[in-house]
Amino acid sequence: MSLKFDTSENQNEKLSSDEEYIYSSGDDTDDGDKIKKQEEIPEYRKITSDNIYEFIIWANERRNKSIESEHFNMVLNSNVDHWVQKNNITWEYAVTVITDIINNQNSIDSQFDISKNTNDSGCEEKISNSSEERRALFAAAAEKRAAKRF
Repeated sequence: MSLKFDTSENQNEKLSSDEEYIYSSGDDTDDGDKIKKQEEIPEYRKITSDNIYEFIIWANERRNKSIESEHFNMVLNSNVDHWVQKNNITWEYAVTVITDIINNQNSIDSQFDISKNTNDSGCEEKISNSSEERRALFAAAAEKRAAKRF
């Protein structure tokens, strides 16, 4: 379909044959091609029950190598069924969500890890008494108990 437009300021004049603009005839083949091209790119594919195993393999290849594969797969498998049911989650989004979940878990774990806390060394000194001191403390406690009974 071709349309002719007059770019002159007077709207009442005849259309100029010098300027011709071509518009699509309403076929949305270009949009269909764009959608097909996006589906060919793995990042834009949606997770479905048909491509779930392909997604798991692709996600393991794309995961951050600092994340253990067992931990990554555990989080992936716990969420993938929910994403299939939603039917609108792309592969790239899912990998980003998994990475964020694991990073958040690691930051929370590091905040509550008491094995790295070396601020309280006084407790260790109190606990590490010699065996002679321990005997003396037990003897004193036994004398106090005996004195209360009699």
